[in-house]
Amino acid sequence: MAETDIAAKAAHESEEVLANLRTRLKKLFKEKAMFPATISKAAGLSESAARDILRERSENPGVVTLARLAIALGVEPAELIAGESHADAIAKRDAARAQVAQAQRHISALLAMPLVLGSTPTPDDVDAIEAARDWLAATAASAAKWREADA
Repeated sequence: MAETDIAAKAAHESEEVLANLRTRLKKLFKEKAMFPATISKAAGLSESAARDILRERSENPGVVTLARLAIALGVEPAELIAGESHADAIAKRDAARAQVAQAQRHISALLAMPLVLGSTPTPDDVDAIEAARDWLAATAASAAKWREADA
């Protein structure tokens, strides 16, 4: 990918992130029935900090600014920035783990089928079985890393 393509893609994604951030901020201000200036003051920022983000005057708000606004709004910084709380991220990870475990069970059952049926596997079957075993081993290794990270 050319540097100009990468720069254009990054600029587009940055604009999208900021647009989503503004949407979340507006929603939180409405939910909390608070004005941007009030939240900015509570966060220890200038009165115009949140308003500048909302009105697109601040094109690159800093992480500290966003974290302070999140805390003043009573949400996790990740929830404000990414739109997802830590608990939601954990739930998604756990759901993905469950899907991987189910896929592992299905592949294990499929791998046993030629042996159960008593037929001789074709070379294509052998390739598919080896690929499935490789995938299963890689998935098991990833699951082990997840478990270690949780410990």
